[in-house]
Amino acid sequence: AVTTSGYVGLARSDSEQVRDAAWSALRTAFLAPQVALVFHLTNHYALIFALREWEEDVVYEPVAVAKRAPPSSADAEGDQQESPSG
Repeated sequence: AVTTSGYVGLARSDSEQVRDAAWSALRTAFLAPQVALVFHLTNHYALIFALREWEEDVVYEPVAVAKRAPPSSADAEGDQQESPSG
């Protein structure tokens, strides 16, 4: 989300529209003249030197999933072997 102070933040629950708005704000700030962007890490600040963006068409293909039927009582009986007589 973009605040009135210019802070851009995101949450996992943000919609695609909110994410697009945040990216647009970051991109606009990065491309502005006489502006430096700083990323705050724990006990450290880092300058942002580059911006990279691209779009991809993602095609999701259905994946066949093999399911195994649960064993029946007949299968369980067939698995039991008689002990050899000795």
